[in-house]
Amino acid sequence: MATFFVTFFAGFFFVVFLLIVFFFAGFFFAVFFFAAFLATLTFFFDCFFIAFFAFFLAIMRPN
Repeated sequence: MATFFVTFFAGFFFVVFLLIVFFFAGFFFAVFFFAAFLATLTFFFDCFFIAFFAFFLAIMRPN
């Protein structure tokens, strides 16, 4: 009976520990993923802005 309780509590705390670890890992992964998404978004926006600016300069340049 004692061995059952020891294994039960060990497994229970192990599962709780794993849940906490996976929660923090998922949190950090989500933050990293969001940062990468924002960087990609700003990169595409900057490329679009540079292309638009070059197009604007090519149009407005006097012949």
